[in-house]
Amino acid sequence: MSTSQDSYIKETAITDNNSAPVYDSVTNNIVVAALYKFTRFADFEQYREPILNTMLDHDVKGTLLLASEGINGTISGTRQGIDTVLDYLRSIEAIGTFTFKESYTDAQPFYRTKVKLKKEIVTMGVENIDPLESVGRYVKPSEWNALISDPEVTLIDTRNDYEVQIGTLLADQAFTFTDWTAEMKAKASICISNDETMIASLELAKTRIKIMIDKGMDNDANMLQGLIDLADKRIAEIKSGEEPALAPDDNAKYYAEVVVDLSLIHI
Repeated sequence: MSTSQDSYIKETAITDNNSAPVYDSVTNNIVVAALYKFTRFADFEQYREPILNTMLDHDVKGTLLLASEGINGTISGTRQGIDTVLDYLRSIEAIGTFTFKESYTDAQPFYRTKVKLKKEIVTMGVENIDPLESVGRYVKPSEWNALISDPEVTLIDTRNDYEVQIGTLLADQAFTFTDWTAEMKAKASICISNDETMIASLELAKTRIKIMIDKGMDNDANMLQGLIDLADKRIAEIKSGEEPALAPDDNAKYYAEVVVDLSLIHI
């Protein structure tokens, strides 16, 4: 989201059906509302046109994503326009109440009005994921530093390119949820695999590293290019038969057999 340099941005989290009370129609005449909700939305396709028309009728711009798993997006417009669109969304039984955040600016950050139908409102690229059935645990602010310090924890940054450029490490610009899912699949196949899967995983890794190089993220020592060279060398070793992938044993078991003697359990 881009705004003029003179814009004053105030962000407020809204957790009920009322809009934010802090709003100055003179200096901050544009309201920006960011929202999402995971919910069972079986008939989402039939709501595309009504939602789009409501936004157009009230000159509300931005993008909303609709999927069977819910709604996600950011919209902007006048106080009245935003309130009207949010009220309409709440009136849809599958959506109902939802939490959203508002910020205020004197410049319209979006140029178009779009409502898109999607398979997912947050793209993961993995079949049979249900965010309403399988979720993680909410973390208190006091627990955050300990959590991300755990070497077994993978932290996913969901900011977009603009937000990343405002303040973070350059390397974060290369990745999306889809990239992360692909990376996890690649890592899973590296240790024990077959030749075809290993080569595919290395090619995937090369593609990701090439994105980083194209964004100007390599250093003076060309470390990233060196990783691509190593991947090419390993692919050549596999294809020539010099050093094939480490295949699992024919009798390998990826589970443990446990026998419980109930006579030893005292209740």
